[in-house]
Amino acid sequence: MLLIILLFSFIFARPGLITSMSEFGLEMERNLISIYRTKPAENTEILKILSDELLFTESFVYCDDNHDGMVIMEELISCEEHFLKALNRPMVMKLNRMDIGDTNNDGKLQLDEWALAGAMWDLAFGKTMVSTLGKGHEDEEKLNEFAIFKILGLVGHFFNDTDYSIATDILFTADDDHDNKYSAAEIGCLQQHFYNEFIRKQMWRSH
Repeated sequence: MLLIILLFSFIFARPGLITSMSEFGLEMERNLISIYRTKPAENTEILKILSDELLFTESFVYCDDNHDGMVIMEELISCEEHFLKALNRPMVMKLNRMDIGDTNNDGKLQLDEWALAGAMWDLAFGKTMVSTLGKGHEDEEKLNEFAIFKILGLVGHFFNDTDYSIATDILFTADDDHDNKYSAAEIGCLQQHFYNEFIRKQMWRSH
């Protein structure tokens, strides 16, 4: 989820990928708002991301600092700060998972709320990547392998150069229908798998 905001500064250091950080940010925000306002729990693309029941479990456990089965705002902020510190990135957040995930307004995120919010962020990221990198492709609803490897390189480098074999495994897993093309939902799953791999590294280092 955090990757969506934090990748901006890195993406635009790579010439020719996206025209400007502000344009990507605006489109990302538009996509997120659109998804949020149109019954996300019934969105078929969201449901596709959520079909992997364990996809968001590791990030939830990672951020649930006192292991009480819920994430409060203080834990969310602490988790984000720890993540950014590990990657030597500044704290730059306009929206957070609590803003769009706390559906019952109790100031806490249960696992299902956490996962739904994460899926919204991931889908918005995927849609923005498809619309920016997919222009001019034969199938503008999906990215081909050439375009997806650009994303793979960006995401992999962002997460401290994930091992190549792990990265390619993630790439294979994310292509749910194995057509060698990647929809917005599949790109969202891809970036979440990278985040989970980052979490595993951090938890391993802490023991």
